[in-house]
Amino acid sequence: NGYNRIKIKYTIPPNNSTSAIVLLNKNSGDSTTFTINPAKSGLMDSVILDNLREGSYRYNIYTLNKENVPSIKQEYNFKTYGEVYKNSLTNLTVRSQNIVANSKNIQIIFFRDNSSLLAQSKFEYTNNNNLLTKFEVKNPTDTIILKDYKKGTDIMMLNGFLPNTSAFDTIYTPLKKVLLP
Repeated sequence: NGYNRIKIKYTIPPNNSTSAIVLLNKNSGDSTTFTINPAKSGLMDSVILDNLREGSYRYNIYTLNKENVPSIKQEYNFKTYGEVYKNSLTNLTVRSQNIVANSKNIQIIFFRDNSSLLAQSKFEYTNNNNLLTKFEVKNPTDTIILKDYKKGTDIMMLNGFLPNTSAFDTIYTPLKKVLLP
């Protein structure tokens, strides 16, 4: 599950008997065949199918041996995310803000977003030396502290979301000004 793409992971049989993996798109009937490198025998591998439209996909996946005899087909469902999903995302909303006592740091408390998995937040702000400061937080909580923040200057933020736990692409909101209460 990715941004206009899917990633299919598989284990290559350890006996060098498999020569290719076939992906049969049940929506369109199209198939794609990937040659398997014999040096990867017994290892995990993956293929990525790019340039897909946002939506759900069903694939029958099977392997071919050296005589082109197919294995048993297995069906898998995938979902891609694209502009529709991206346009539905919003940056976190500030609930409150405080200047941390005896410091030049600002504490920002956000309302939680439970609609998607928030994976990352990025901030840009001006510090007390008038330098642009970039700050990144992985798996942020609802409280962020920006160090050495120059009071009265803009704080910019973008958020990166994972549509679900199996997604492998982080999808970002546009960089926007944080509105402080």
